[in-house]
Amino acid sequence: MILGVADGVSQLEAFGMDASELPNELLRSCELLGMSQLIPDRPVNPQDGYRGPVSLLKEAYEETESLGSTTVLLAILDNSTKIHGKIHPMVAVLTIGDCELLMLRRLQGRQSQLQAVFHTEMQRIDGNAQCPLQVARLDDRVDPDFDEQIAIEVIERGSAVHCVSVYEGDIVIGGSDGVFDNLFLDEVVNICNEMLP
Repeated sequence: MILGVADGVSQLEAFGMDASELPNELLRSCELLGMSQLIPDRPVNPQDGYRGPVSLLKEAYEETESLGSTTVLLAILDNSTKIHGKIHPMVAVLTIGDCELLMLRRLQGRQSQLQAVFHTEMQRIDGNAQCPLQVARLDDRVDPDFDEQIAIEVIERGSAVHCVSVYEGDIVIGGSDGVFDNLFLDEVVNICNEMLP
């Protein structure tokens, strides 16, 4: 129902912070919220129901306490979308920073090659290749003027959000810049075609 990637900023280790704490806590919180909001036929109060990826990430961030900074990718399967009155599965994709999602599909039948049908763009601050947009929680060691409201604004206004139709057999690949800075998209597609004939 939910796929997430969060890539902590290792430079914060110089300030005595564990770069993995915020990303791990944030993804655990997203998973718990996703399980409570997305599993069909669970009794959910309307105010606690799924309201999209931005709301889910914002609520997950508000439930975390760890210090750090991270890029984020969430892909959420929403089986409740209706198009022309019929249920049509969609994947809601949210990205902040340079984690990316690639969706592959066999467009010419079950025996055809996988092809890229959707790919997110990385988000950089002012176009700076070395400075991806991030969600953070910092203390006086890094920024004495840090305000958590900035992180909420990044989630609410800085997130790139896409809704993509999804079909049985689609392959969804999520990764950090460790994947997508080191492999061209056609290399990822070729690996998938070799491993998933």
